[in-house]
Amino acid sequence: MPLLSNYLNSTPMAGWITILTMAMLISLTACDVYDSQEEPGEITEEDLPDDLPTPSSSLEEKDIFEVVEDEPKPIGGMESIYENLTYPETAREVGIQGVVVVRFVVDSEGNVREPQVIREIGGGAGEAAKEAITSTEWQPGEQRERNVAVRMTVPVRFQLQNSDSEQSTDEIESDKAEFPEAKMDEIVVTGYSS
Repeated sequence: MPLLSNYLNSTPMAGWITILTMAMLISLTACDVYDSQEEPGEITEEDLPDDLPTPSSSLEEKDIFEVVEDEPKPIGGMESIYENLTYPETAREVGIQGVVVVRFVVDSEGNVREPQVIREIGGGAGEAAKEAITSTEWQPGEQRERNVAVRMTVPVRFQLQNSDSEQSTDEIESDKAEFPEAKMDEIVVTGYSS
């Protein structure tokens, strides 16, 4: 600051010229910034992207809970899932067995959203498990006495009886350890090999 004050005090006219120059620069900069801003206008349908999700069709990630006080439950208990689940014929004939894992969201109204098979064993087992989950009615999860959307992970074991390839207890425990985020006990579907 001492250099600037010495300069301004050395000639009275230099101080005024400097002040006026700075004022002009500031006002020109402000005008440029103002001119570059667009006037606000109405947004029309043509301005919106085609793939914009509607509020009713998708949930935002921030609205989905992973852990809640009361987890969603199938209405009618586990029996309601078993009623909707069958061992796929192709998987049974070929001898396919193992664990399918389905991840989905139960929204605040009890609807199943965004179902996806995250572990598949083939033979149509993944699709059968996903179909059983989505066709089951669910009681929504609760957090602070309010219905909320909850992400669920459910393992479904397809197992054949009377087969030479029945899984050992060690294999079953290994499968359980692979998905510790599973929210429900494993669902077991038993088929009879041909």
